[in-house]
Formats: sequence, C-alpha cells, structure tokens
Amino acid sequence: MNRSSFSFPLSSKFLIALGLVAILPFAAFVLLLANTLTALTFNNVSAYLIESTARRQQNIERNFYEALQLFDNFVGNYTNIVAINRVLEVFNRPDSTPERQNQVVRAFVARAQLDMLNNERQFFNSLWLLSPRGELLASQSVSGFDLPFNRSVTDQRQSEIYTTLNRLALRALPDANLRRAAVATQRDDGPSIEIGYVIANERSVLGYIVADININNAILAFLRPQDNLLEAYSFAVLDGNTALSLPSVSRLVSLDSNLVRQAVSSPQQSGVAIYTTNTSPPRRVVGYAARAQLTPDLDILLVTEVSDQLISRQVTNFLGNIAFPFLLGLFVLLGLASGLLSQIIVPPLNQLREAIRAMNSGRYDAPIPSTQRPDEIGGLANSFADMRAQVSQLIDTMTNQLDERQRDLRVTQDISRITTEQRNLQNLLNNVVDLIVQNFPSIYHAQIFLLDAEGEYAVLRASTGEAGQNLLARGHKLAVGGVSVIGQVTEQGQIVIARDTAASNVHRQNEFLPQTRAELAIPLRLGSKIIGALDVQSTQRDSFPPDQVTALQTLADQVTIAIENARLYEASQRLLADIEAEKRARTGRAWREYLRTQRESVASVGNPTETDFSELRRAAVSSGQPVVGEATPRRTIPFVVPIRLRGQTLGVVEYELSERDFNYNKVLLAEELVNRLSISLDNARLFQDSQRAAERERLVNDISAKLTGQTDIEEILEIAVREVSLALRTPQVALQLHTANGASHHVPQSDEG
Repeated sequence: MNRSSFSFPLSSKFLIALGLVAILPFAAFVLLLANTLTALTFNNVSAYLIESTARRQQNIERNFYEALQLFDNFVGNYTNIVAINRVLEVFNRPDSTPERQNQVVRAFVARAQLDMLNNERQFFNSLWLLSPRGELLASQSVSGFDLPFNRSVTDQRQSEIYTTLNRLALRALPDANLRRAAVATQRDDGPSIEIGYVIANERSVLGYIVADININNAILAFLRPQDNLLEAYSFAVLDGNTALSLPSVSRLVSLDSNLVRQAVSSPQQSGVAIYTTNTSPPRRVVGYAARAQLTPDLDILLVTEVSDQLISRQVTNFLGNIAFPFLLGLFVLLGLASGLLSQIIVPPLNQLREAIRAMNSGRYDAPIPSTQRPDEIGGLANSFADMRAQVSQLIDTMTNQLDERQRDLRVTQDISRITTEQRNLQNLLNNVVDLIVQNFPSIYHAQIFLLDAEGEYAVLRASTGEAGQNLLARGHKLAVGGVSVIGQVTEQGQIVIARDTAASNVHRQNEFLPQTRAELAIPLRLGSKIIGALDVQSTQRDSFPPDQVTALQTLADQVTIAIENARLYEASQRLLADIEAEKRARTGRAWREYLRTQRESVASVGNPTETDFSELRRAAVSSGQPVVGEATPRRTIPFVVPIRLRGQTLGVVEYELSERDFNYNKVLLAEELVNRLSISLDNARLFQDSQRAAERERLVNDISAKLTGQTDIEEILEIAVREVSLALRTPQVALQLHTANGASHHVPQSDEG
C-alpha cells in the first residue's frame, strides 16, 4: 500500500495530536466524572434504600410490638383468664352438658370480640381456644374472615402452631415466661403468622389460645411507596421462601436473587448490592435487605429494590448538559492552536528537509538553515549538522574497513584455492605462511606447527624468512603444554594472544625473532583433535583486531582441512602404489607359473626374420614403450611393442615393415592391438586356470562319491590308492597307516594306471 495515502500535512497532524492530547484528558475527565457521579448516585440510592427500609422495619416492629402487647394483655387480664379457665374446665369435666359448654364459650367469645378483634388497629383476624389434645373449644373471627383453620388439615393436632405450642408446653410448666410462641405457616388462603399461648397451672397444661395476625395491616400496609422520589418498591420474605408484596409489584418480586439468598442464609445485616432478578424478563436492580424482628423467635426479611437504569439515566442527563458545549469550544481552540504551530514550525522544517535531500545525494556541504535559532528547531539543525559530519566520517571509516574485509576475503580465497589445488603437504604449508605475510601488513612472520606422532611436541613444519629457515634447519619444536604460546594453544585448543610480549606470561622469546611485540596462535582443530597450530607475529603491540582474528581463524580451519586432505592423498597414493605393485607382482607370478606348467620358459609364435631384435627387445622391456629401430639393408623398418598387463611386461611383439609402408600411425595401431592382445592372453590364462580348478573339483567329488558308499576299511584304502593313482597319473602309490605302538598297515598299488 502506498505510504502517501496516509500522509497528512503537518497542520493536520498538529490538529490531530492536539486533539488527542486534549480529548484524551477530557475523555478521562468525563470518565472520572461519570464514575464519580455514578458512585454518588449509587450512594444516594443506597442511602435512600437503607433509610426507607429502616423506616418500614421500625413501623412493622412497632406494630407487631403493639399487637403482642394487646395479645399479652388479653391473656394476662384476670377476667379473661377466668373466662378461659371456665371454658377449659367445663370441657375437661366429663359431666358437662352442651348447654353449659355453649354458655362458657359465648362468654369467652364476647371477651375476645371486645378486647382483641374489635380493636381499631385490627391486629388480628381471629382468635380460638384449643384443648391440650388439639380440639377446638371456642373461636371468634373478624367479620368477613374465615376461621384460620387449614382446610387441608382436619385434625388441628397436625397444624404447625399446635405442634409448636405442644413442644413449648413441656418447658412452660416450670417457667411462665416461655409460654408464648409465634410461627409463620402457609395456609390454603395464603401465608399466615399465628401467635399462641400455653395456658397451664403448676401441675398440667390446660389448653392453648391462638391468634391469627392480620398480615395486611401488620406488614403489607408498610410496604406501600413512601414518596415519589425514586421508583422503589418493597416486599417481605416470610420463612425464607414466601414473598409478601403488594399486588402492583408482585411481578417484580424475585426470591432467587443473590441478595435474597445471601440475606436468608446469613443472620448478619446485608449491604446494598447490584444484581439481576430472576423474573421474566430479568432486570438489573439495586437492592437492600434488612431483618425485622416480629417476635423474639420470629423475624421477616424486608427487601427494597430500584432499577439500576435510574443511576445511568441520571448520570447521562448530567453529562449531556455539560459535555457537548465544552467539547465544541475545545475543538475551536485546538484549530487556532494548530494553525499557529504550523506557521512557527513548518517553514524551517522544509528548509532542513532540503539539506537532508542534498545529503542523500552525496553532497555533505549543503547549507543548513536555522542553526542560529535558540529554540528546539535550532537545536535540531545543529544536531543534524553534527550528525552529517559523523556520517561522513563513518562512511570513510567503513570504506577503509570494507577494503580490509575485501583484502581478507581475497587472501582467504587465494589460500582456499591453493589448499584445493596443492596435494603436496610441505608445499601447501610453505604457500600458506608466505601468503599470510604478503597480504597482512601487520604480520611480519608466520609459521605452522604440527604435532608429532606421540602428541608430545609441536614440530615446526613451515616458516617464513631467514629466521624460519634457521628454525627449520635446527628442527625447532616446542613441548605441548609448555610455557609458550604454541605449548598453551596445542594443549588448551583455544586461541592464545600475547598482545604485549614484554608483559606476557606465555610468550617465549626466540633469538631469531627479536622484533616480535605481539603474537597470535590459532589451534588447527580437526573435530575434537588438535593437530597443530598457526602462529603469526607482529612488530607492533596490541595488534590483531577481532576482525583479523576471525579471518585468520577461518584461514586456519581451511588449512586444517587442507592438511588432512594432503595427508589422506599421500596415504592413498602410497596405498595405491602398493596395490599396483602387488598387482604387478601377482601378474608376473601368475604368468611365470603358467609358463612353468606349460613346460616352457618362453612362448612365441610367428615367422623369424633375418633382423636381430635383441637390442630393440631389451629396450622395449626396460622402458615399457614401443621402440622403433633403424632401417635395415633390406629397406625395412623393425620395431618392437611390449606386451604390458597391469604394469608388468609379459613379452614383446616384433614387427618389420617395408620402409615405404612404415609410419608412426602403424606403431600406434600396433600398440593398440598389443594392448588388446595382453587382455586376451590374460583372459585365456584365467579361463584355463578356472578349467583346471573345475577339473580338480570334479576329481575330488568323484573320489569322495566312491569312498562315501564303502564301509570296509580295506576296501576304502584300496579305492583311495587306485583313484589317486589314476588322478595323478602315477604308476606307483602307497598308503601306510601307523598305530600308537608302531604297527603299520601298508596298501601297495600296482602299475594299473
């Protein structure tokens, strides 16, 4: 992609930069302000929720306290106690009549209606009296209310209030303060809170009196909205799994929220929290829960919630009123500042750019404007001038270093070429040290040491100058591991540099090299084996920079490979010469054996001539090359071609041509024919040898076959003697067996063959 497509004028960049510089803090400020406003609004909402819930809690607890006081006063009133005891006594007497029971019940109902149910606060829905066995003795309810009996429970002994009072009765006899209990229960007509009292004397339980709390007046009346500041709503949680709420907010109530679960499971007061309700659809709300203590043994959970959108809505409205005007004014101010900065900065920068372009073209003397300015642009111009001078100096230095690298590379290439072309080890070493001294001006002496067979001494093998010849003449060598640069490098296998020989602990002064002031030795390493060292010396202290050491290290590695290649080549040549000599010797022995078996010392064929070939024959045999003789009186030219096979001269072929027909092409043709002849002769000899070997194998197999089928020793011996005689064509063969005591058995063979 073209870079110019993203290029903008400096004024635009100033505007963008200033905009980012200004907008980012502004955005951070707005974000901080929004967070602060959110926190403040959340705190205000939290305070409102806590305060409104606390008011509801106080009202409900106070209302229940008054209801309990009314109930306690009713139970504690002497006249009421008398009426209750009469009912219990009449029902407990076996001789009581229905008329008497109805009379005492009407008296009790009248007292209940007067003292509790007709109270203006209407704390209770109904009041009833139970026997110790759970039988309903008397009851009274407010007009319009059914009796609080659970219609699914036919026996009041199964009701929760009776069960609780019955358990309490076991402790109520000795302690009159433990006779009251309150329970929250679920009836057919909805949730209910019932208060019971154990009526007992010092000896036994007489019965139970129970009152049904009016939940609408006692709880729900205090859950109505208290003001219109916030869209808050409240509900109560009864017994952990029953919600008490106004019909208008019942669809908003959720008992499965985190706040309700935590408040129900923990007796401690919960804080204000933001959570999601499990309603349809789910809603994000801010809620607060607090416990209202109805009785010492019964409490409910009061929850007040408000939608969290209220917080974000208030924050958004506030920011919208102040952020837009401020942002508009900020952009106008940024535009003016950008234009002013562009006029101050852009023109001198354009002038400086022209100077940079001139530098890119190789002109380092172009004028640089604005160097006299005292501001940052003047500092930039001065810095550019200094940089241009340094770049010019650096280019000169790098050019010199590049020339040195090219020289090192050229030397390395020359030595590499020599190491690949030179097969003679000594010539290779001499050429390497000479090239090092010729191409490295700081090096005045170079030499190569190779370890002896035992690895105890590094022996000088190549050295430059007259000093080197003197050292080679006296067989100069240094002990491996001795106090010398060569001794240390051959023992450690690491580069050793004595940058100042006067202060070095490892440099060993040589009388033939008194001018040495610095010495560098590089190990000749072949794998993990040290085979020698390359040693160079300089007349200047602190010579051998890192680049030169690297080049010499590369050169030493190449020399190591070349030395090994030369050694391998010489060894292979010696081995090849030994093999060729052995082949020639075997070929000569094979042909001498062949002629011996043929009962001939010389094999020849052809028509003899008057010409004496003896001198030509001896010359051809000794030289191994064709020999042409002088013209004979008969105007012929004699010549002899040796028969050569694997470097061995087997014989000669003698030719004699007329002087008119002779030319050297005939000699070459004859030589080619003789070469073919030597191969054919050797193939024929090898064929005959193979035939003889096959014949021997056949005879041995035949004799073995005849012997294998025999079991008699005498017969085996006679067959062996006869067959050997026939095979060897010997008229007399004798076989003699000897025993340990000296007895022998002789089997003669007569002249049957």
